[in-house]
Parts: sequence; structure tokens; C-alpha cells
Amino acid sequence: MLEFSGKAKIQNIMKQLFSKLFRFRDNYNLIVKSPMFLRLMKRNKFLGHLPKMKHSQIIFKGKNNLLYCEKGVKLRNSYIEFAGNNSIIYLSKSKNPYKINISVNNYNSVYIGKNNYFNSGTPFTIICSENKNVFIGNNNLFSLNICLRNADAHLIYDCTTKKRLNYSKSIYIGDHIWICQNTSVFKGTKIHSGSIVGANSIVNKELFSNSIYAGSKIELIKKNTFWTDDCVHKWTDTDTVENTVNEDDLYIYNNDDNYLSFDDIEMFLSKNKSTLIRLEYLKSISGNYSKNRFSLVKNP
Repeated sequence: MLEFSGKAKIQNIMKQLFSKLFRFRDNYNLIVKSPMFLRLMKRNKFLGHLPKMKHSQIIFKGKNNLLYCEKGVKLRNSYIEFAGNNSIIYLSKSKNPYKINISVNNYNSVYIGKNNYFNSGTPFTIICSENKNVFIGNNNLFSLNICLRNADAHLIYDCTTKKRLNYSKSIYIGDHIWICQNTSVFKGTKIHSGSIVGANSIVNKELFSNSIYAGSKIELIKKNTFWTDDCVHKWTDTDTVENTVNEDDLYIYNNDDNYLSFDDIEMFLSKNKSTLIRLEYLKSISGNYSKNRFSLVKNP
């Protein structure tokens, strides 16, 4: 049985316990290591269902930021940082743990859809800057060492005109996309549903549905392809023979009237500075289960 010599000792023990889970660095900076304290914030806001956290922390350095979690979010070895003000991070429910490093600054929106897979080897990294956004749909597969950056961080100017050359741009990734290891996804990228990005690639442009792209100067490798999330690591010869042909059309995407334009999403998120307005809009997208919502097939 524990015995305490007085009120001061009890207060000291409680202070040490709370400091491990929830502590202020100064008037604005706040570190959260346990989800129960997310609802106690005053300068920032948490809405939704409390995530499960293991070896993870969420840091708030500014104010008027919003973290929203759907039911079933599990953070593992994750680091989330709100480095500025008025940004929103939306984490959807997932059967897989989130293994992510996210840093947002001022007026950024980061949306991660349902049931994405993040390889356990290295955290999936998002760095969001200059009022731009990162949007990721559902059921994507992200391999080792994937990084998304929507800004160059430092400025580049034309020597003759003195005009800036490298403006930041948002990143959009649709549904059921496989991005292979050691790939960097840079500003202006739009990847439509059903695509594959090969290992060691650098992506900075629009990639169309059911196609394979790869390269340090990203280029089309093959059109009219689809992929499944079956893993061959433990397959026998029998498994290989049985999967010679796949007659399922589940992952073949088409152009139809259910298409949601990335440009329209970007316009809404950029125009609306309120995190609550952006949240309601992202909720509406989360509730849209149309197969071809982010499909864009490039005709021959």
C-alpha cells in the first residue's frame, strides 16, 4: 500500500504523471501523448472519436487548428504537428494502423481516407505548406519511405524578370493506388484511381487511372492495367498457377457522372478559411462511396 507524507507529495506525483501525457511547452505549444487530453484543449479543437495512440504524439504549436478522427483510428509510431494556425487534419476510419509523420502550417487541409495501408518499416510523411492541401482517398497502398511535399520550402526567382518561379501546389491522390517504395510525391501531383507508381519515382504531374508510371522523370509505362492487394510473399507454386488470370472487374475504373474533380475540391478548400466549414465538406466526401469518384481514364 502506498503512503504519502502530505498533499505536496501527491501533487508532485500527479504533476509528473500528467507531464508525460499532456504538457505545455509555453503559452501556445502543446504536446499530447494520450488521447484523453485532446478534448481539454482551448486554443485548438478536437472533434470526432478519440484515436488509439501507441508510441505517438500530437503537437499543437499554434491556434484555431482542428484534428478530426473517425471511429477506429489507431496511431502507431506517429508524429502529427500543427506548426501554424487554422489548419485541419482529417483521419478516416481504418482497419490498418496509421504510421504517419504529418506537419501542417497555416490554412492547410490534410485529408486521409478510409483503410489506407502504411508499411510498418518507415512512417509515411506529409509536409504541408503555404496554404496548400494534401488529399488522399480510400484503400491505397503505401510502401516504404514515401514522402509527400507540396512546396519547395525555399524561393526561386527568374534572374531577368525577378518573378517567382516555384509556387506551391496541392497534392491529390484518389482511391486504390499503389505507390512503391522510396517514392517522392511533389507539388501539383494528381493521381487518379487504380494507378501504380513504381519504386524510386519522383511524381509531380497528373497520372491517369489504371496505368503504371515510374521513373525519376515520371513517365507512363503501361496503360489498361489493374492491381489487387494480394501479397505473394508466402505463395506456393499452386497459388501462382491459380492466379494466372483474374476475371474480376472490381479494380477497373471508368469515366462516369460520379466523378469528383480534384480542381473543384481544391477550390472549395482554398476558398474557405474556416476549419469547421472545411470539416463538413470533407465529411461529405468521406460519405461518398462511388467507385469512379476519382477515376479519370485517358482515352487513346
